[in-house]
Amino acid sequence: MDTVLKVEDLSKMYRLGQIGAGSLREEVDRFWSKFRSGGKGKTNASDRYDTEANEFWALRDVNFELERGDVLGVIGRNGAGKSTLLKLISRITEPTQGSIAYKGRIASLLEVGTGFHPELSGRDNIFLNGAILGMRRSEIRAKLDDIVEFAGVGPHLHTPVKRYSSGMYVRLAFSIAAHLDPDILIVDEVLAVGDANFQKKCVGKLQDVSSSGRTVIFVSHNLGLVKSFCSKGLLLHNGQKTFFGDCSEAIERYVSLAQNTKEIKRKTEENSEIRLTHVTIAAADGGAVIQSGHGFQIQFDVENRAAHPETTNVYFELFNSSGVLVSAFRSGSKGEEDAATNASSHYTCDIEANILRPGDYYIDVTIRHQERIVDHIESAATFQVEDGYLQDRLVNRQNQPGAIQIPHRWTKPTYTLK
Repeated sequence: MDTVLKVEDLSKMYRLGQIGAGSLREEVDRFWSKFRSGGKGKTNASDRYDTEANEFWALRDVNFELERGDVLGVIGRNGAGKSTLLKLISRITEPTQGSIAYKGRIASLLEVGTGFHPELSGRDNIFLNGAILGMRRSEIRAKLDDIVEFAGVGPHLHTPVKRYSSGMYVRLAFSIAAHLDPDILIVDEVLAVGDANFQKKCVGKLQDVSSSGRTVIFVSHNLGLVKSFCSKGLLLHNGQKTFFGDCSEAIERYVSLAQNTKEIKRKTEENSEIRLTHVTIAAADGGAVIQSGHGFQIQFDVENRAAHPETTNVYFELFNSSGVLVSAFRSGSKGEEDAATNASSHYTCDIEANILRPGDYYIDVTIRHQERIVDHIESAATFQVEDGYLQDRLVNRQNQPGAIQIPHRWTKPTYTLK
């Protein structure tokens, strides 16, 4: 067994409302605890886990090991600690407790344009960013053409990157990191910025990296992509490891966890005047059982105290249990009658033609006000579709793959084959 990354008792605590690590005495206590534990960053003080009012533990006691060639998918809701974990492994920030041991070189792609200088050209930033990631100048020169070709920024190579679009930024940044040939490649959600063709290229490149014996740590909310690409899964919830093992099982547990979790995790609370307060999913007849072929209803309660509530819309995406996006819906896309809203907003989306196959589904909800995202909730609600009939044809779970049942009919030929 060739272990390339070992994470032991990893924890990270932030002090809310404070800048800096704390008082000199706290730093001395931390140093002394670290010294007594052999420099591994652990502490024997029992009161270190006492949660004070101004303490926030982004990670607590996370343990796992990766072998050479493993592809790990890190999943969890917003605020679960995924980005914090990657920053700790990338040595961007130091852990409060625990240790990280690794072999070889680590390359990270955590945010769009990290390590880029906006005034420098794309070519100059390749050398700058490559040096930050640990590449020698001769190594960068040897791979310059491949980096530029993969990123598709050749015509803009000598243009300052401040004029690049976000898609061009991420293409160039990913290309540099991928061509570094690191022993461990860390990729965050930034791939969502690129278009579909570039995402496909990225997945192919990541597969090449893993097949060559290198280790990849991948974070994405696209569970379908995680399932198809990753061999192992790490599920985080409230900063703690809930599961580590087979990727498919990790995704199943994530969906189950979302179904049992009532706490709402928001992407942003910049505008506290508008926020989702409740989601209800029920059959069209008001019952709790939703069947294939029978309509159902999704109701959204939105606390809306904005000056112009009529510019607020609800957008939701419907996923199956494998994380595959089945469909998306947005209020207001048809006209004002499709987006009635007031100070106490209540939206109802009627799914009249339910062509979903039996199975488990969940929805992510986004609220937009004047085309700006003001609230985003992952796995805001989950529901099950049971066996039913569509155009008098039985739709059940047995031997019927796929997420939807397209209405269809069969006809017999009126002539006889000779």
